[in-house]
Amino acid sequence: MTRRFRLLLSGWVAACFALFAASAFAQADPAAVRAVPVAASAPTTAPADEILPGPAVEDDDEAEEFHPPAATHVWLRFAPGAWRRSVVTTQSLSPDGETLAVGVTTRDETLASAELDRYVLQSRATVTTLGRVIEGQWVDASYSALFDGPGNLVAQQRLDDEAMVIDGQNVNCAVWQLQYDDGGRRMSDQVWFSAEVFPHVLMRHRLTLADDPTAAPDRMETVEVVAGALPYHFGEDLLTCACVRTTREGPKGRTVEIALLSETTPGGQVIAWSTEWDAEGRRVRTTVAETVEFGTEPVDRSLLPRRQLRQQRRAAR
Repeated sequence: MTRRFRLLLSGWVAACFALFAASAFAQADPAAVRAVPVAASAPTTAPADEILPGPAVEDDDEAEEFHPPAATHVWLRFAPGAWRRSVVTTQSLSPDGETLAVGVTTRDETLASAELDRYVLQSRATVTTLGRVIEGQWVDASYSALFDGPGNLVAQQRLDDEAMVIDGQNVNCAVWQLQYDDGGRRMSDQVWFSAEVFPHVLMRHRLTLADDPTAAPDRMETVEVVAGALPYHFGEDLLTCACVRTTREGPKGRTVEIALLSETTPGGQVIAWSTEWDAEGRRVRTTVAETVEFGTEPVDRSLLPRRQLRQQRRAAR
């Protein structure tokens, strides 16, 4: 077999095989022809335009804080240097209701400084007793504007708003729970605050907590505005005052105080009357505290003793 013949034979065989394979593929069932399966572990990612951002997540741990504006506080609404002078007359009573002693104290207070929620008062008490005048020293004390005490805030919580009725009108109040330490005593205040209605803290429930967490509070105090617009003559001026009732109860007895507060007076209070009962319910003390002078500018303290002496002599007559 020549070389030429072998080449022709191999070409003919290849052509026949190709023709047979094409015919077999054309007759095959289409369902039998399947795509190569995708591996199960392959990621399935949606198109970019189908991926939507989720809702913003609010941080519930970000606590709201109680920071009343300075203009709503009876001292912080004034600049440092504002002052007031009060004459406090105290009557001590016997168990039979007879007067045992009468004391007169002149108290001077000056706003020394104010920063954020704290302020410093400089105060001095001068006592008149048995015809003698005993002049005290100036003392500085730092207070928190949140609870008007020397303590330090430990915790606070915003509660549900509530409405109070003042002079027949509903006043919406933000309610706060304040926990603080006052010289080692655990204190708890619940405060009803209105930014629109003076004196802004319209009610306060204060508890002095016992050392035993399961025991009843050692002392309870309630301060509540009972009227919002009462007139009061101060010298030649007619002041519009809020009337505030304070009730204090403890192991030694109970005290009830009625006070008038004015926006124009540093510290707020223009006059207050109080009565104290002992644990047996006997009236043992009465007090009248009256603001006799005040100013919004610093005063020359060198003039204070001379004026105090004249006032105390008049009060002792």
